[in-house]
Parts: sequence; structure tokens; C-alpha cells
Amino acid sequence: MLPQEQVVLLLNTELPTLDALSDVHSLLRKESERKLAVTEKAAHVAQHAPRRIQSLLTEAKNAQSELQQLQRTRADIAHRLREHMTHQEEGDMLQYLSTAQSKLRKLRAAREYLGVLLKVDELSAKARQEMDRSAKAALAPYDELCSLWTSIKEEWRDQTSPAVENDAGKQIVASLVAQNALGTMADFVRGSALSLHEELLEKLSRKLEQALEGLGWPNPINIPAAAIDKLEPFRKAFGDLLLLRTPDVVAKDGTTTDDIPSPINVMLKMPILHFKYHFQGNKPTNRLDKPEWAFTRVLTVIRDHTAFLCGPVQTLMVEYGYGDYDAKNEFTRGLLRAVTTKLRSDAPKLLQQPHLFSHAINETLLFDKSLRDVHLYVPRNLPAGTEWKGCVNVFTENPEWFRAWLGMELQAAKDRFDELIRSPDALDLAYESMSDIDDLRLTKSAEGFVTLLEAVTDRYKLLPNLAHRLAFFGEIQLTLLEDYLQHAHEDVDRHTGNGSSTLDASDGTVSGLVRVCRYASSLDYISSVLKEWGDQTFFLTLWEQLQKRGAEQPDPDVENDENGTLFSEVAAAYDRLRTRLLDSVVETVFSEFVDCLWQYERK
Repeated sequence: MLPQEQVVLLLNTELPTLDALSDVHSLLRKESERKLAVTEKAAHVAQHAPRRIQSLLTEAKNAQSELQQLQRTRADIAHRLREHMTHQEEGDMLQYLSTAQSKLRKLRAAREYLGVLLKVDELSAKARQEMDRSAKAALAPYDELCSLWTSIKEEWRDQTSPAVENDAGKQIVASLVAQNALGTMADFVRGSALSLHEELLEKLSRKLEQALEGLGWPNPINIPAAAIDKLEPFRKAFGDLLLLRTPDVVAKDGTTTDDIPSPINVMLKMPILHFKYHFQGNKPTNRLDKPEWAFTRVLTVIRDHTAFLCGPVQTLMVEYGYGDYDAKNEFTRGLLRAVTTKLRSDAPKLLQQPHLFSHAINETLLFDKSLRDVHLYVPRNLPAGTEWKGCVNVFTENPEWFRAWLGMELQAAKDRFDELIRSPDALDLAYESMSDIDDLRLTKSAEGFVTLLEAVTDRYKLLPNLAHRLAFFGEIQLTLLEDYLQHAHEDVDRHTGNGSSTLDASDGTVSGLVRVCRYASSLDYISSVLKEWGDQTFFLTLWEQLQKRGAEQPDPDVENDENGTLFSEVAAAYDRLRTRLLDSVVETVFSEFVDCLWQYERK
């Protein structure tokens, strides 16, 4: 746009009407101020522009110089390549470059490898130097070594995710993996950590043993409040050993074990040594027929040290970050390892003597019960909803041993059953002084049979595994109940003319009529006992578990009775036979009465 046109446009914009001419002085003043501002800006630019231009020119010259140098370097490299290519083919050159790059990666990997080895050696040496001066000072480099092992283990587990997240780092790890160097490095760090751990453990354990000896261990420790300072050496040695964490190097795959804390293991050393001396050697106290001696010894040790374990020791566990550990339970767990070792050693010899084998299992069940009920023992990290299997698991976890035990119990129960029913006084009244003639009388065989069933229940009542309890119930108790019912059937049939409705009332030690009444009384008593048992907590729980299993694994041939009990069907069978016998008695009495009337009329 021309200057004249710009002026016209400005005047038309600022002075659109004649009346606006009165503002011409204001317009003139504003334009003057604008001109002054433009003039000042021009002066400022004129003052600083030469320096800026000079700087730009210098930068341009430097860039041009660098470009020329790069061009010369490029030309030199291209010339050298052309000279080299005169001696080797292009493919050979690529192979050469690839080999050189591979060598470079290996050298970098070797440098990293040597760096780790030097670091491990430095940490190990530092820990050994500090070991005599201060346990805590020695633990610092040891912990760093464990952390180094953890990082290498993670790289080993996930070889595509090295600690340094860049292409060079990944290439180094890939090179180590290709040469199997990472595994070798992991083994070396693992071995170094284990070796250092063993040295520290031995030294710190010795200090704790000395502190325990000063307290009179393994005798019961009872420190009065006034002499609490005597515990200070023990507290320090125990705490230092707790700080020595076990490296996660138990297995090459990095898995760890749920082990007992090291200080507790030191405390267990003497009690376990005493246990082995008395119950795993040739001492008179190690007797197959007296397993209760070993169990009593363990329970006594736990009882004697409960106050010390639940007091000062538990306080230290919490103080050093082991609050989720129960000192008494960990101590008990260590003792039980010695117990189970003894049981596994004795089991093959016990199997050769059935009565001793059965006795040992019974005593083991009572021992487990004492641990649960008296000492409230629950192993650490027990899965939710599960029960501790107990030391009896030594016998039940082996199917052959369990079946052998079950067979022994069944044979013993059958022998006792045969003894009861073959006894000459089997159907004699257990209590002759009973005066209520309206009640069915209890016989000696029925009372003895119920006692036998109770003894069988006591045998398997403490078993934690449902399958084992059901095996006892089904193979022993139900078998005995069926045998008694079958015996009653057969014995009654012999006195009813092979199934006739009237009884043979011939004279004898016990007449047929009285004999049948005694059987009816026995069946009634056993049935009533079974119905009472069906409502007891133990059998209700067993029934609910059985119903739950049936719902999870339904059998089309079995109907689940939600309103029944474990003994419903058996009790019903006993009631049916009792009713049949009572009906036979009524019919026989009526028949005898009618015969007597006929004879009376004839006279």
C-alpha cells in the first residue's frame, strides 16, 4: 500500500466525521509519541545489532570449519575403505566388523564380570575384617553381598531385564548368558554368600552359646527383676544373630525354606542333644514299648522353658522385626523334628510287633493332643482352613503303615468282639439289682460291645485327616456293628425254628424266650447309644464333612439325608430286628397262653 493511501486510511479511521476534527490535536500527540518510541527502538537495534551479527558470523564460521573437518574425515575414511576393499570382498568386511563388535561386547561383559568378582571379594574381606571388632559392622557388607546376589538372581531369572535398562546393558547380559557366564557368576556369588554366612553364623552362635551357659541353660531360666542386667549379654548375642539373615540361596532356583530362626536353633542344640542321647541310642530309656517316655521328656522341656520363651525371647523377636514369629512355637517345632526322626526310625521295628505299634500311635495321638490343648501349638505359615497334622502323620502319611495300623486295630477289635459274644455270661444282666421291670435290661455283652466301640472311637478321634477317620469308622466300627447284628440274627434264628414266628422255649441255662428278650434288650440299648452318639459334636462334624464330600463328588447310588446322622441307618436296622424279636415274644406268649387254655378245657 502506498504512503498516501496509508495516510488516507488512517484519517478515515481516526476522523470519520467533521465533528471528529476536534480530536486532531489528540491524534497528532499520539502519533508523535508512537514516532518517538519507534525512533528509540531503532536506536537500540542500531547499537546492539553489530555485536549479534558478529556472534552469528563467528558461529557460522565455526560450523563451516567443523563441516569441512568432517568432510575431510569422511573422505579419509572412504579412501581407507577403498584401499582395504581392494584386498577383501565386501562380505568379508561385514564379517570382520561383526566379529569386532562381538569381541567388543565380550570385553565389556568381561569387564562387568570382573567388576562383580572384585566387588564380592571386597565385601567378603571387609566382613571378615570387621567380624572380630563388631558384629553389626560385619553384617553391613554381608547384607550388601546378599543384595548383590538378589539382583543377580533376578537377572538370571529374567535374562531380558538386566539391571541397567539400555541397549548396551542388555547386550552385555546377553553376552554373559550366551557364554553361560551369568550362571557361573551366580554360582560364585551364591557360594561366597553361603561361605560368609556360615562363618558369621558360627561366630555369633558361639557368642550366644556362651551367654546361655552363663544363664545356666538348658536348665530352666528364672531371672528375678532385680537381676535383669544378667540378661544383657544374652540379649545382645541373640539380637546380633537375628540380624544375620539367611541368604536366599538354599536352592539354585532361588527358593527359600521356612526355617527356624538361627538363635532358636542355638537354644535347641542342648535339649535336642539330650533327647538323642536318651531316646535315639542304646540307653535303657530308649524302649519301643515306652514311647511315652520320650514324649513326656519333650513336654517337660517345653513346660520348663515356656516362661523364658514367652517373656524375654519373644520380646527380642518383636524388637528385631520377627513379630510374626512365636518363640515358643518355633522352639517346639525344633523339638518335634527330633521326635519325628525318632518315630520314623522306630516305625519299621514297631511294625513287627502289632501291639507295640498300636500303643506307639495311641501315645503319639495323646502327645499331639497335649501340644494342641495345653501348649496351643500351631506351626507357622499353616494354610488357612487346615489343621496341624501332628506327629502321628509320620505313621499316617505312609499308606502301607496306615493300612497296617488299621489292620491291627481291626484284628484286635474283632478278637475282643469274639471274646464278648462267646462268653458264657454274654446274655447275663449287667446289673442284677435293676428294679424297674418296665425297662429293657442291659446285658454284659451289650455293655462290653458299646465299650469296645468307644475304645475304637478313642483310637481315631484325634486323627486330623478326614479320610483316616472315615477309614476307621467304615472299616472297624461299621464292621463291628454289622457283625453284632448278624450274630443276633443267627443266634435268634437258631431258637425260632429256623425263622418260624414262635420261639423254642425248651429249658436250658437260659430259655429261648429269655434269650430272645435279652437280645432285644441289647439291641435297644445299642440303638439308643448310637442315636445319642449321632448328636455328639465329633460325630456331627464327621457327618457334615461326609455330606460335604458327597455334595462335591455325588454318587448316584447314594442318597444324602440332610436330616440324618452318622448312625441313622445302623440304628434303624437295630430297631427293626428288636421290633421283630419283641413281636416274636408276644406271639410266642400268646401261643403258649392259647395252648394252656386248650389243655385246661380238656381237663
